[in-house]
Amino acid sequence: MAASSKHNQYLLLFVCIFTPLLYFHRSKLSTQHIRWDGHLPVNQRTVTPHWGFHIAINSADECELALLENIGPTLANSIIQTRQQLPQQKFQSVEQLLYVKGVGTKTLAKLRQHIVCD
Repeated sequence: MAASSKHNQYLLLFVCIFTPLLYFHRSKLSTQHIRWDGHLPVNQRTVTPHWGFHIAINSADECELALLENIGPTLANSIIQTRQQLPQQKFQSVEQLLYVKGVGTKTLAKLRQHIVCD
C-alpha cells in the first residue's frame, strides 16, 4: 500500500507541474501534426508551422527532399532524376528546379526559403 500511495503522490506532482507548463507553452509545442487549436477554423488558428532548416538540393536524398512542403516521394524522386540529367549532375541555381515536371512557380516560391544550391 505504501508504494502505491507514493506512486500516486509522484503522479499528482507530475500532473501539477507539467500541466501548467504545457498550457502556457502550447504555442511553442504546436506543429502541423500536433495542433492545440485544431478545433478552430483554419482562418482563426493562432499557430503556424515554423521551419528551421535548409536543404541542399544537390546533395539531398529522396527522404530529405520529401521533408519539404508540397514535395512527396514521387516529386522528390523526379528532382533527383532531373538533377542526374543536368550537366555535372547538379543544379546551378534554385530556379533550375523549374525543369522538374511537377514543380511550378508557386511551388518554387514556397520552397525557395528552405532550399539552397550548393
